Amino acid sequence: MHVNGNKPAWNVNVSGKGMVLEREGLAPLALPYVEEKLPDGSFSVSSEANNQRIEIWVAPQRCVDSVNGSVQHLTAELRINGQAQRGCGYYGGSRDE
Repeated sequence: MHVNGNKPAWNVNVSGKGMVLEREGLAPLALPYVEEKLPDGSFSVSSEANNQRIEIWVAPQRCVDSVNGSVQHLTAELRINGQAQRGCGYYGGSRDE
């Protein structure tokens, strides 16, 4: 799965091997994660490392990128220590990769 947002730019790639968080001006951060699925089809991916709590909340809902106008099929919210940034996402290849 790939999710990303703008202002400031960020993106997260999630696979069976872990997740990698990239944020504008910072080095990429590779983390293990726990996934929680909810009955409505939404789910969260979260990790606690380096004194930070990182959560990504994803829902199967149409999402339009605020910068380039591309349409994706997942809405996403990145929360780092309680501060939220919104974005969009999509599944890439197999979810089990």
